[in-house]
Order: sequence, then C-alpha cells, then structure tokens
Amino acid sequence: MNRRLPLVVRLLPVFALVGLASFLYRYLDDLTRHLSGTLPMRLLEQSTGIFSALVVVPIALGVARRVPWTRAGWPRALLAQLAGAVLYTVIHTTLMALSRAVLAPLFGLGPYDYGDMLWRYPMEASNDVVDYAVVAALVYFFGREERARKAELAAAELRAQLAQATLENLRLQLNPHFLFNALNAISSVMYEDVRRADTMLARLSEFLRTV
Repeated sequence: MNRRLPLVVRLLPVFALVGLASFLYRYLDDLTRHLSGTLPMRLLEQSTGIFSALVVVPIALGVARRVPWTRAGWPRALLAQLAGAVLYTVIHTTLMALSRAVLAPLFGLGPYDYGDMLWRYPMEASNDVVDYAVVAALVYFFGREERARKAELAAAELRAQLAQATLENLRLQLNPHFLFNALNAISSVMYEDVRRADTMLARLSEFLRTV
C-alpha cells in the first residue's frame, strides 16, 4: 500500500521556490541600484525567512484540518483562519528577528537592523497572510481530494462485497441441484462398478471441501 508523504513535506518545494523567487527579486533589485556586497545578507534573510516559515506552518495545517471549510460552517472557519493567520505572522516575524539578530554577527555581517518592529509586524503580515492562505487552501484541496478517494474506495469495496454476496447466493442455490445430480450419477454407477463409484464419491467429497 502506497503511503503519501505528509503535506508539510510536499510543501517544501513550494517554500523553496517562493524563497528563491523572493531572493532573486531582492538581490536583482540591489544590482539595479548598484548596491554591492548585499549577497550574504540577502541569503541570510531568505534562509531565515524560509526556515522560520517551516517552523510555524503547522499552525496553518492544524487550523485547516481542525476547522473544515463547509457551506454551513464557513463563518466559523473564516474566523479560525483569521486568528491562525495572526498567530502565524506574529511568530514568524519574531523568529526572523531573533534568528537574524543572532546569526548576522556570527557570519560577520555585523548587527542586523530589522527596523521599527511596530511597523515590521504589519509589513511582514502583508506577505504572511498570502502565504498562510495558500497553505490553508492546499490543505482544504488535498483534504477534499482525500475524502473523495476514500469514498470511491468504500464504494468499490461495497460493490465487491455485493458481487461476492450475489455469487455466494448463487452458489447456495446451485449446490443442491449439483449435489443431487452428482449423487444420482454415482448411484447409477454403483451397481455396475463399485470401484468407479467409490472414486467418483471421493472426487465429489474433495471438490465439496474446496468450494
């Protein structure tokens, strides 16, 4: 039986591509402005951004799985997702600030200036909300796909059980006729050839044990 990879593992390529695109966007912007020596800092920023996102992405996964998006329950799901998005971006931004403050000096990049955190949180939230929404949408999509797959497997299993029951019922209906005919044939031979009748009876017994 094939076991699917966890969703967080399947999301790794998505995060890698997003991180690469963001890195190229920022670094190429530096080049257009003739800013040199920014490559190490850009690599640090994007790597800490991606890894901290992987730490907090279980928040989006957990909320989406615990609060399904249904036609009747979408208001509750929406409120839960908004709360989850706020928690996601606050923790994500805090982790980025702390990790960069520690790692930048270790890599010889000097003290890291993340700016005024009062404005940094809403600034990062503008990106994080989009990332969070994409992850939640993927969870809902894969969840619906998984439920449809399980429903199809259950339907196929039910059809197989019905077919088996039909065959079993047919077998039970045919067995008395088959047994009557077989015994009748054996009885007709028994008076002429006892050994042959005994062989036929043994074969009939063996056959009935395998049915």
